[in-house]
Order: sequence, then C-alpha cells, then structure tokens
Amino acid sequence: MAKRKKSREGQTSKGERPNVNHKILNAVRKERTHLDRVADAWDAWRKGRPTPKLIQKSLGVDKKTLYKSWNKYVPLKSSDER
Repeated sequence: MAKRKKSREGQTSKGERPNVNHKILNAVRKERTHLDRVADAWDAWRKGRPTPKLIQKSLGVDKKTLYKSWNKYVPLKSSDER
C-alpha cells in the first residue's frame, strides 16, 4: 500500500526561517533613507515605545524617557529672555 500524503491543515509553522530571499530583504533594508528611519523613530516614541537611539542622541535623554514625561518638562523660552 502507498502512503497517504500528509495534509498541512493541522500543522503550524514554527517560523524558523524567513519565506523571502535574504538578498531581497537586504535590498529593501538598504533602500530606506535616513529620513525614513528618523521619522519612524519619532512616531514610535510618540506612541509610547522606548526611546530609539536616533532620538536619544539628538535630545540627550536616556532610553527609558517617555515622550509624555519629556513633553511636560521641556523648558520653554519666554519672550523676556534673550
């Protein structure tokens, strides 16, 4: 008797390997500009995620500084001080 071919209905993939060629993934990653990365970092930080390194360097904050707490304590210059 011949063996029956297994169906994949009940089997779930473990996600061990990507299903896209790694050369394509690298090309897409290299195609992104610095401006795209910075814009995504700001969006992520505003949504409450940990502070990305791109923003840490420019603002001089640590990685646990949240946008809500940083936004409250930003020193604003008044019109009297020049």
